[in-house]
Amino acid sequence: MKTLALFVSLLLTAAITGCRDDGSQVTNPTATGAKLIVRSGTSFGMCAGYCLRDLRIDSTDLLYTKRSWGRGSSTLPDSLLADTITPLRWAALKETVAAKYEAFSKLDTIIGCPDCADGGAEWIEIEQGATVRRVTFEYGKEIPEIKELIAIVREIRGKFEE
Repeated sequence: MKTLALFVSLLLTAAITGCRDDGSQVTNPTATGAKLIVRSGTSFGMCAGYCLRDLRIDSTDLLYTKRSWGRGSSTLPDSLLADTITPLRWAALKETVAAKYEAFSKLDTIIGCPDCADGGAEWIEIEQGATVRRVTFEYGKEIPEIKELIAIVREIRGKFEE
C-alpha cells in the first residue's frame, strides 16, 4: 500500500510540475490568432511633471497616458489621449512583431541599468491573450535584436509627445 501511495504521489508531482510554464516555449503572437496588444513607455524617477508615459496599441486604437509623481507633481491630473492606428501602420507593426518576437522573447526582462542616475527607463511589452512579456531598458538606447520594433513604437509614441 505504501508503494502505491508513493507511486501516486510521484506521478501527481510529475504531472503538476510538468505543466508549469517555464517560458521556454516561444509562441509568436501573430501565429496564434490571439488578440495582440503592444505597449511602450518611458519613466523617469527623479522628475517633476509628467514622468510616466505609456502607449497602448491594438489593431484599431492608440491610447497614450501621461502620469505625474514626485516633486510637486502630485496635483497634476492624468492626461489621456486617444487616436486610431491606420490599417497599414497596424499591419507593419504586426509584421515586425512577428519577425522579431523570438528575439524579443529571448531578451532579459531588464537590460542595462534603466533609470540609473535619472537617465530614464523605456519599455516594450507584447501581450498575446494571457501571455505578457515586457523588456525594460535604458531610455533612448538601441537594442539591436529589436531595433525595428523600437523604431516603430517610438515613432508612434512621438506623435503624442509633440
